[in-house]
Amino acid sequence: MELGLNCSLKQEVSMRQNLSLRIEHNKMLEYGNLGKLLECIAESPEIVEEVVKDRAGNTLTNSDNKKNTMAMLSFFFDSENGTNKKSSGLIMNGGLDYLEDIFDIEEVDLSADVIYEAKKEGKPILHFNDRLIIKPKLLNIQISKEFENTRNVYAKILKQYQWQAEKLRSVYNLIGENQREFIGSLDKLHFNKYNMDDLAEDLGFRSTSTAHRLIDGRRVYVNPVDGEGASYFVKDLLKTKDKIREIYTKDKLIKYFLSGEDRIDVLFDWQLRKNLRLPVARKTISKYREQLGIPGSSKRKEIYCTRK
Repeated sequence: MELGLNCSLKQEVSMRQNLSLRIEHNKMLEYGNLGKLLECIAESPEIVEEVVKDRAGNTLTNSDNKKNTMAMLSFFFDSENGTNKKSSGLIMNGGLDYLEDIFDIEEVDLSADVIYEAKKEGKPILHFNDRLIIKPKLLNIQISKEFENTRNVYAKILKQYQWQAEKLRSVYNLIGENQREFIGSLDKLHFNKYNMDDLAEDLGFRSTSTAHRLIDGRRVYVNPVDGEGASYFVKDLLKTKDKIREIYTKDKLIKYFLSGEDRIDVLFDWQLRKNLRLPVARKTISKYREQLGIPGSSKRKEIYCTRK
């Protein structure tokens, strides 16, 4: 009986550790410049070492702003009586952005992760930002043995950085392949159906939540075949069938009303659906029309009569 209880306890501890490690991994996805963070840690390993020792000794005070900020590092590593608990998997209690206050990291880089250079035929050429290319020096940095805790922190963040950079490059290659028509023209009617579920499946993720966190807030820049380029959030390049229908329908409605044809024969929504061959229900057309600020048929008749 006692043996069974011990096994159950071990399983429960293992499950909690795995869960907290996954939470920690997901939180790290929200940080966009792990490469810069690694450089700062390598340049000032004593800061990380101080954080771990302070946390182990419980010497942090609420009044010490800098140390509280530095304590954000402690969710990478746990220490108790000088013993490293590498598998403890602490649940993070904050974002890595707070580390800017410690290391004096410059303000967040909002430049594009990748520039798509469209081609008339075939997949666009991708030019990746330096932050998606692991610098060889980061792989070869040797932190002094006297900073053992810092070495563990560095190794953990580096592993995450390698994973993140690889997955993001895969994301942009997949989007370049699936949205090449839009990238070539920047015409919203050329969007293909490729959504977050598709992306998560192609990346081998079990759920879309990881894909959401991976691309959250990230930007790309598109240079079409002709015309000026434009910046986009990555999520705005992922479209469902419903979103594509919405884009198509609104575009047709806008062009129709701008043409002035409605003045000649004011159409009800069901007539708009039929005459313009719109791929949505009548009530959906009413909703989109209202979103575009276009009044109903009776109100439009009044407006047209007044203007005559």
